[in-house]
Amino acid sequence: MLKEFILKNPFFYKLFVKLIRKKDIRKDFIKKLDLKPGDKILDIGCGPAEILSELPDYIDYTGFDNNEKYITDAKKRFKNRGSFFCETIGKDSLQNKFNETEKFNLILAMGVLHHLTDREVLSLMKLADKHLLPDAKLVTRDGCYTKNQSLIAKFLLKMDRGIFVRNEAGYTKLAGHFFKTVKSEINHNLINLPYTHITMKCIKEGREEKNDSF
Repeated sequence: MLKEFILKNPFFYKLFVKLIRKKDIRKDFIKKLDLKPGDKILDIGCGPAEILSELPDYIDYTGFDNNEKYITDAKKRFKNRGSFFCETIGKDSLQNKFNETEKFNLILAMGVLHHLTDREVLSLMKLADKHLLPDAKLVTRDGCYTKNQSLIAKFLLKMDRGIFVRNEAGYTKLAGHFFKTVKSEINHNLINLPYTHITMKCIKEGREEKNDSF
């Protein structure tokens, strides 16, 4: 498919994201993550790691993606501001990169779950659960079907590169296999197109959250 071929190229992918993304959406998202100096972030399916351009310098960032061109682009742009490697998503994705005790304050999987089968999502959840600190969380964001959704939004979701777009219950049920606390939020206005997103915050057991918003 032409769209798949084009978006696998880092240049066209970043251009596409720039065109559809609303101003300050990413900054607002990062602000709500409440990052602290020294926090370690793992970005699953990081793409060309565009988010790193707006993350504070005091965080320790690691990203991986199965697209080697994205990883090459991220390494060239950000150099030693982060660690990047090419890897497929699975429960053993970090086996050769980190030891069993390697833990993160935050794990991101942005625009990833709707590309994965249920089994692959469960592998990702298992990976996140294994490598999160007790007071940490996994945050995901994906396209989502909802009731009374506009026909255009539904059409765009069906045309998405990811063929496993789910409804809210579909996503939260999968997350619930590994996380007792899963908070979700539906948004219809995160990009300059009629499109519906679900953001999930999956909290490692033991954390008490004061703010439920994303």
